[in-house]
Amino acid sequence: MKHFPQPPIVAATVSGFVVGVFVALIATGVVNHTTPAAQLPATLPPAKSVVASQLHSRVQTIVDHQLGSAYPVQRGPRLVHLSLVRTGSVLPTPNSPKLSSHYRSVYLTIRLNDHPLGRIWRLKAAQADVFQLLKALYTSQLPIYRVQITGIFPVRLGKATTEQQVLVAVMDHPTAERIPWKRWGRDHESQLWAMLDYKVVDRRFS
Repeated sequence: MKHFPQPPIVAATVSGFVVGVFVALIATGVVNHTTPAAQLPATLPPAKSVVASQLHSRVQTIVDHQLGSAYPVQRGPRLVHLSLVRTGSVLPTPNSPKLSSHYRSVYLTIRLNDHPLGRIWRLKAAQADVFQLLKALYTSQLPIYRVQITGIFPVRLGKATTEQQVLVAVMDHPTAERIPWKRWGRDHESQLWAMLDYKVVDRRFS
């Protein structure tokens, strides 16, 4: 009479074989063993409290320095308008504590530069402006919550050419604190552009 192994013995044998194969696959790199990703730490330096009048001048200094001169130069200063709006009490985010009422939102209107190589490079230049401004403002240790950048550029309307709004880019503090600003340079401009909380570009510009 043939004796067949009992079901528990078969199950244990098969289970041991499967585990052994799986371990071997991990060891040889066929299967990758991963652990859940840890929560990203905040990357923004702690903000310092600044008097409102000083905050405006310090933000303007940063913006003027980052923008540089206009191209063509006869178009005038690149910074057209700067306003700071009280953000108020902000709900906490997963990576940051509750932001106090001294935080401000920065609203900028700037002149976008033209580019001799055409529309594609003109948009790249605008994206570079956005990257440089956001990095400089969010790493300045100033109490800044939101940054909204509105770009204007000469657009033909009928027979006349006038400066019109052609670009809007917005980033909020919760997004800014997820970005490794110290490691990100000019080669990350497109990545930052993709992470913006809001963006729109007029087809006549790009």
